[in-house]
Amino acid sequence: MDCFRINVILISCILCISQSGYAADLCLESFQRKDHEKAITECTRAIKEKKGSAFLYRFYYVRGEAYMVKGQDKKAISDFTEAITLAPIFADAFYARGNAYKSLGQYEKAIDDYSSVIALNPGNTDAYSDRGDTYLKRGAYNEALADFTQALERDGKSVKAYYGRGNVFMAKGDFDSAIENYTSALDLDQSFSDAYLHRGFAYRSIGDFEKAIADYTEAIKKSRGNSRAYYLRGYAQMSLGKRGEAIADFTMALEFDTKDADAYYSRAYLYQEGGEYEKAAADYTKLIDMNPKDVVAYVGRGNVLRASGKFEGAKRDYEKAMALNPEGPDAYYEMAGLFGRKGNTEEACRWLGNAVEKGFRQWKTVEEDENFEGVRNARCYEEIMARRPASEKPK
Repeated sequence: MDCFRINVILISCILCISQSGYAADLCLESFQRKDHEKAITECTRAIKEKKGSAFLYRFYYVRGEAYMVKGQDKKAISDFTEAITLAPIFADAFYARGNAYKSLGQYEKAIDDYSSVIALNPGNTDAYSDRGDTYLKRGAYNEALADFTQALERDGKSVKAYYGRGNVFMAKGDFDSAIENYTSALDLDQSFSDAYLHRGFAYRSIGDFEKAIADYTEAIKKSRGNSRAYYLRGYAQMSLGKRGEAIADFTMALEFDTKDADAYYSRAYLYQEGGEYEKAAADYTKLIDMNPKDVVAYVGRGNVLRASGKFEGAKRDYEKAMALNPEGPDAYYEMAGLFGRKGNTEEACRWLGNAVEKGFRQWKTVEEDENFEGVRNARCYEEIMARRPASEKPK
């Protein structure tokens, strides 16, 4: 990841010119070997041993990079700040601290540090791209686009800048421009799995599911364990009516990420549509196990139990959903469908009325819901449906 980059040339230079002793050498060598725990230990020794050394700032910098690799961003920021204090024109420390701030979501501070890098080294395209990415995370699309464009003006082969600019266009809803920029990134680096993934999403957004599937497939080839690519390909397959292929992809997504709620929801939906109620109920149960307050999962499992004739189990799930979200209309509506399916007109009307009072306004759904076939001629049902606005009533 970009925020964990280390300037290898810089480290090599430190090794050549430091002449600062055993601990210092081990600090740098350990980092190069990716033994980050040892690097932290040896850099700490070097810092203690070489107070006043002209190269002290570099050991703070390397220890900060080691902390970042280990996900200890706050400690990394402290070390980068020490390095900057000792060497105020050390652009790499500003850049690394900016990455750490961005990782923590402290975007204004990250922007300030990237701006310092640009002031010290206007040719640093990574600083423009990372500042652009930070602007994008803040929703400042125009500033982000300007930074990525600046990066490309300085380096027309910057994969990072093309990819970032594609992300800006995606956020702005300009999917054709997003596709153009992702394609430019892929022309330069055909191994870039995230660019395939995002271009696939752009194709999906314009309804070109076949091209989306092709891109998700490339993303999977480039990154075999990419659970999101499997999920997104499954969603595209589902959109094309390829039920079996979609289920297979959702299953693969869950193999690589057992807590992918989107994959469980989508697979449960397909199982339910195909009449595989036990499998659907199992997926909803898994979602509930993951999040016992998941109202949607309780309603979904209730619907599956209702469809399979397990009315008491369905009723309990709807009641649980209501207890978790008393003002949400969906569980009340589905409870109405349960009593409608059982032929209990009075209860069906009572719960349907409750759903409408809670804000349920999907009148066409009610008209087409087969669970209410047995109650449509009842006065209570007609009175509820009379609440529809004129524009929703049959001509």
